[in-house]
Amino acid sequence: STEKSYFVPDSDDHVLIGIDLSNADARVVAALSGDKKYAERFEKDADGHLINAWAVWGKEVVGTHKKGNQYRDMAKPMGHGWSYGGRANTLSQQAGVAVAVAKKFVDGMDSTFHVVVKWQNRVRKFASQHGYVTNLWGRKMQVEKGREFTQAPALLGQNGTREIMCDALLAFSHSAVRSIKAQVHDEFIFSVPRANWEECRDYLLKNIETVMDPKGGQRIEFPASCSPPGENWMEAR
Repeated sequence: STEKSYFVPDSDDHVLIGIDLSNADARVVAALSGDKKYAERFEKDADGHLINAWAVWGKEVVGTHKKGNQYRDMAKPMGHGWSYGGRANTLSQQAGVAVAVAKKFVDGMDSTFHVVVKWQNRVRKFASQHGYVTNLWGRKMQVEKGREFTQAPALLGQNGTREIMCDALLAFSHSAVRSIKAQVHDEFIFSVPRANWEECRDYLLKNIETVMDPKGGQRIEFPASCSPPGENWMEAR
């Protein structure tokens, strides 16, 4: 958005860089659930939307090409919704597809990534019984009554990303914290010296990238990437 051009470096000899985590919320779900099949989307050169399409329509139907692939294009918006408990009627509206297509998508995803579904159901049951879910830091997060189905797993997925960002804040030096111009969910924007921005990038990446290995789940790495330097946030992405 054009508002990003309003964010500028601290001085003329500084540039902005953006560092963001890769698929952080989905990686949290993979770590907490322990679903190894779901985690295949994080392997080198894997494409999560294609993997979802294969889970529903089969690899022989979908193929392996990303560009212009109608099945991948359909799977993309529905995959995001499914991750937070979206069912056929909701996904049909979100993706602009027939309810029958959305139902096939839900059934295929539920069947292929059944370990994620089991984790979601455990989380929903706990939230229904207690009115909250507990994050890895031990914080109780309230779940609205009647919204457990979507809110309970979504809270844990999104809050897991928040925990990683807060861990990074705690690890940063004082000057690194002061260099932050903005933070939006899984992305930091920093104002760093133009002359040694690459050195700053390497330090920041080292303190942001992490590994999650929760009890009862699986070990998942959380890589991050850095934008090219820019004179404002619009350029630094």
